[in-house]
Amino acid sequence: MGNKRKRQLWYLSALCLLLALGCLLTACSGGGKPAENTREQAATEEPDGSTDGSFDAARDIPSRNLDRDFTILSAWDVSYWLENEDGADQVADTAYARTLLAEEKYGVTFYVSNANGDVLPPLQAANMSGDKCYDLVFPHPTEAMTTIMTKGYYANMAELDTMNLSADWYNRSQVQNYLTKNNKLYIIASDLTLNYQGFFCIVYNRDLYERFSFAEDMKTLVESGEWTVEKFNELLTETEFTLDGEPTGNETYGFLVNSAPSHRWTYAFGESTLVRKNDGTFEAGLKSANMTSIAEAYSSLLYTHGDSVRVESYYNSGIATSKNVESFRNGHGLFINWDVGSCFTTLHNLDFKMGYAPLPKLDGNQKEYRTICASGFFAIPQLCVSAEESGLILEFLSAYSYQYFRQAFFESVLTRKMSERLDDYKMLNFLHESKFFDFGYTLDEKETFINMLETAVVKNRAPSGVVVILKSGAASMKQILEYANNMP
Repeated sequence: MGNKRKRQLWYLSALCLLLALGCLLTACSGGGKPAENTREQAATEEPDGSTDGSFDAARDIPSRNLDRDFTILSAWDVSYWLENEDGADQVADTAYARTLLAEEKYGVTFYVSNANGDVLPPLQAANMSGDKCYDLVFPHPTEAMTTIMTKGYYANMAELDTMNLSADWYNRSQVQNYLTKNNKLYIIASDLTLNYQGFFCIVYNRDLYERFSFAEDMKTLVESGEWTVEKFNELLTETEFTLDGEPTGNETYGFLVNSAPSHRWTYAFGESTLVRKNDGTFEAGLKSANMTSIAEAYSSLLYTHGDSVRVESYYNSGIATSKNVESFRNGHGLFINWDVGSCFTTLHNLDFKMGYAPLPKLDGNQKEYRTICASGFFAIPQLCVSAEESGLILEFLSAYSYQYFRQAFFESVLTRKMSERLDDYKMLNFLHESKFFDFGYTLDEKETFINMLETAVVKNRAPSGVVVILKSGAASMKQILEYANNMP
């Protein structure tokens, strides 16, 4: 390990102590070990804290002196993991402390090779030369992902003794859904990449919510399992108005909608691209009848409340010019659909209190809330010094992130210590625990089904049009099934 990092290990101890005190506070305030995120988890289960203090990554994950360099091939610039100005940012500080402790614990020096978005070319070059130059891979969630997995460039993490795939720091939905029919797992999502995963949810103006004097508060609706499309429509009905001419900028909108990520509602409403059969193979999801019901429900939220619901379509690059974002920031919107994970700083320093909720369930028959996620994966290259050693370090980095990084990230989202608003912290934790990863979504390299809801509901105003889109995408679904069922 470099001398500079050795001199900075004093900082690690101080930061860990502060975060540990925060974790203890969570436990004393009713938090505890997160509930298992299984498909059978009750939708009414109380959101929980990140750790009850009984686990310690530095103590409980085995140490080993590897005495070598350790290189991460990354699609992203994660240089802040290796070098950081102490105290500049809590998220970066905690990530840097994680690196320092891992280097000390395993006798390694971390390096990052930035692939600028696409890890396939360097992986191909390494395999052609036989060079074991990469120990972990942090890939783009879709760029060449199907090719990499089907060509056997990633090691099977399910067979590694150094990884506990049922541990709380891994997402169980992702592990369960991404196991191949041969029970192999090539990519995994954990708390290590929490700030790259996204939390697509409903953010609301708590002050406005209280001003409308709704019968039930949002926290109660979510915890009771009654936060459904029907209930959302009931709330929006009380916000309805009709514009007389052009908007003045002082209107209070019920729902400010970004329709670009409309596909996320498909998964929030309980549908899946692929469905696993009893023999471990996959069959097509996205059934016509289900998608029609989903499209009609989505349409009811967008187009049955007059001018109270305003629809725009934008991606992250368009946030700065979005009228919806401007209206919400100025206190003129009750609800907005938002990616808390990647865009949280945009909603900092506002003059009102905010609250968080998952996207609603389709109806009362849906058992669980779903926060769809399709990014934040890590992998181990098939060609590496030791897959077991890579797995051990990935296990530690993920466990440490579960213990400390999750809290640091949530506090950055909330711009306050979790002790100041524990129910918001618990809701963010609940959103994270309810993340749903869809294997077929990852394998849809042509992105055939991503724009389905926006095209049918928003552009064409014809919810039944999803059936036509599904039929036209039959060849793509066939290809997705071939990838899933024939993966090595």
